[in-house]
Amino acid sequence: MKTLVTLFAAIALMSVVPTAFAQDDSHLELAQAVIAQVGGTELVLTEIEASSPMIVGAFRANIPDLTDEEGDQIMSFFMEEMRALMPQFSADYSAMIARHMTEADLREMLNDPETTLDGRLTEITLLINNDANALGENYGAQAMTNALPRIQALIANR
Repeated sequence: MKTLVTLFAAIALMSVVPTAFAQDDSHLELAQAVIAQVGGTELVLTEIEASSPMIVGAFRANIPDLTDEEGDQIMSFFMEEMRALMPQFSADYSAMIARHMTEADLREMLNDPETTLDGRLTEITLLINNDANALGENYGAQAMTNALPRIQALIANR
């Protein structure tokens, strides 16, 4: 049980409040349109769900007898919390994209999804990926923190 408490404490400590980025409305709307063009937040949720073996594995490392059903339930709790955070995540993600790209870049991407932005897209993508990973980690930590009471109850009532 001590390792379970340690796991929960570590996850809770990873939680940080996501940072919002300020942009004008038209720039944000363009960023939102670009994100929607490539799959939007549903793509993010799909990627999170694909990482469920890793997430459940982290719990199983501390709870070796965790059943598959309990792992599925933990993921269900976590995904519910992620879905609840998606509107704010989407807003912050759009603002982050808008921060890294000019309005002209965003318009070009909407008009030509195959554009390389004159070769700059690779560099921009690296910057976006770094910030997106940090943003995703922050929201993932918040979702896990929000799910912890239900996870703790599940484990306590085994």
